[in-house]
Amino acid sequence: MMGSRIVVVDDSGAIRLLLTRALEQAGFEVTAAADGEEGIDRIRELSPPLAVIDAQMPAMDGHELCREVRQDTGLARQPQIIMLTAAGEAEDRHRAQEAGVDEFVTKPFDPAELVARVRELLGSAG
Repeated sequence: MMGSRIVVVDDSGAIRLLLTRALEQAGFEVTAAADGEEGIDRIRELSPPLAVIDAQMPAMDGHELCREVRQDTGLARQPQIIMLTAAGEAEDRHRAQEAGVDEFVTKPFDPAELVARVRELLGSAG
């Protein structure tokens, strides 16, 4: 699914830029959001097939954002969700899975590996 839109939600400008560049170079259209509130707005507005969401953000964190998305019956489609986190403990993975996360990527991460995971989730080899 090349050309698919992906919403990236991270409060770190450096990570948003890194993800945006890596995903755009791979042929995806990227819309970035700086926090959970903006992220849910972009997801509702664009109904992307996939979102990459940071776990640790001020105000609405990634877990809350995921629950919000999963409970939103007004979405045209439920996106696949990849959660980025600095915490890789089993407890964190369990919390993310309970929130409805499809994939879990621990920081620091390899952008090429993340792009490969995105392609896998979207069913595109390309």
